[in-house]
Amino acid sequence: MLRTIVVVFLFANVSGLVFGQAESDPKDDAIGSLSELTILRDDVQKRFALFIIGETHEVKEGKPPRTTRQFMIRAANSSANFNYSAYAFIAGADSTGLAYDKQSWFEQASVGTKIKARRASGRGGEYLIKPKGIELLEFLDSENIFVTNFDPFDDLVIHPMFLRNPTDNRAWIEKVYLKESKLLSASRGVQDTIQSKWKWDFAVLHYEIDMVQAKAFSYLPTEVKFKNSMPWLVGDFGHTRIEWRKNSKGQYLPYRLEASTGDANGTRLEQCYYRYFWKVGDEIGDEVFDFDSTDLRLPFSKYFNDFQFDTTGPNGFNAGTLWEAPEDLYGKSDMPSR
Repeated sequence: MLRTIVVVFLFANVSGLVFGQAESDPKDDAIGSLSELTILRDDVQKRFALFIIGETHEVKEGKPPRTTRQFMIRAANSSANFNYSAYAFIAGADSTGLAYDKQSWFEQASVGTKIKARRASGRGGEYLIKPKGIELLEFLDSENIFVTNFDPFDDLVIHPMFLRNPTDNRAWIEKVYLKESKLLSASRGVQDTIQSKWKWDFAVLHYEIDMVQAKAFSYLPTEVKFKNSMPWLVGDFGHTRIEWRKNSKGQYLPYRLEASTGDANGTRLEQCYYRYFWKVGDEIGDEVFDFDSTDLRLPFSKYFNDFQFDTTGPNGFNAGTLWEAPEDLYGKSDMPSR
């Protein structure tokens, strides 16, 4: 009798059953975990500040390779209806002939329906208020303000071509996966992963999506691939890898992103590397959410390793912090080019 019980128990575990309960459907887990990602996003983004150090490598047919280094800031306080986004590209001393890196910042802030933006250099720059009756993109374009409204959660799982959209990609997890895509299949893979395949039609484009979600990170996505299924657009692809780390509150947050994308005709390849630095909830003070500040960037310094911005003071120009790659910025060396 004992032998029979042991055999039944072993068979139950090998078959994916525990005490007569079937293992959950991987399709349900794939969708459910993406829904959990939206809950995490909404919880974190109630009150947060995020600083990103990034680098982009571009190879374009007929042109020399180009490297762009960036700093990015994103912050929000839902109780004050405040949102802030800032993007800086860095011109190094080797390209400017100056003795320091040159930070060129583009900022956008909103509180309620009120929006202001500016181009900020070390020589200053006034914020401009968006007039009523004009669309946001029209206003930004007219002032040559090239804001990047990256979303730290939704951008992880959408095509990398949207990484530097001038408008928010908020709620694109729901848009792409929970509304517009069709989940074709899902299975359990090695190292406790779920591997799923999706089909997404976006305007006139048609994508096949492969996603890997890892049990080690509560089945959050760790790898996403986009492939254009239209034969004449085979060069259009996207490949993203995401690393997660828990913060002091026990929340998994994006730690590092690595993305590769190509254009439709296969003549351009871009690879991005982003390292995330987070402050969530009471880790950040109210001063960073002051819409009326004359320089919205400055309060972030004390929260992010005393980072310094290019500024001009009573004694003249003050050069900011040099761009340096964090040790773990580049991550995996086997990122495919196609």
